[in-house]
Amino acid sequence: MPPTTQTWRRPGKGAQVGGTTGAERGWPRVSPTATFWLLCLSAIGTFVAQGLLYPALPLYLTEELGTSKAVAGLVVSSLAVAAVASRPWAGSFIDRRGRRPLLLAGPLVVAVTSAGLLSVRSVWMVLACRLVQGLGGSLTYSAASAIAADVAPEDRRARYLARFSLCFYIGFALGPFVAESLISGPGFAAVWWCVALFS
Repeated sequence: MPPTTQTWRRPGKGAQVGGTTGAERGWPRVSPTATFWLLCLSAIGTFVAQGLLYPALPLYLTEELGTSKAVAGLVVSSLAVAAVASRPWAGSFIDRRGRRPLLLAGPLVVAVTSAGLLSVRSVWMVLACRLVQGLGGSLTYSAASAIAADVAPEDRRARYLARFSLCFYIGFALGPFVAESLISGPGFAAVWWCVALFS
């Protein structure tokens, strides 16, 4: 089947993306440009949350739960395992059901599991939370990237996607700084709450 030409108007008024209208995809009735910048803000928040966890989790695991540094490293990196495993399924789901369900579900999953860190007291529970966070992050990234590609003007798509990718680096740059400030002040509970909030 030949690829479908993408033309953009306001969603719900004839915008064609992959053969379906914006309304069928479940997008709000906002302009493509506004949608793009909202996605950028969302991406920054999501990856600030991830950046918060990278310095905080190893310290929490070694200092509060008494695990070895090697185990702490495995727990932290388990997010990537879950993300890699779930990404193909996420892409297939997006093609069949649209972007919005995963864009909403992903941050919610990360927020709930991050708040769950407030009550866990074993390395296995932290590992479970981390794996589910990997799933949530994968859903968010897959859906947001697909929408960013959809709304980017065809003649400036590379420029728009480059800007979108910057949001992830901005988030990762800010997250560790905020995490260290919180750990040395209010403590780990404040970090978990901030992760849930930014997600």
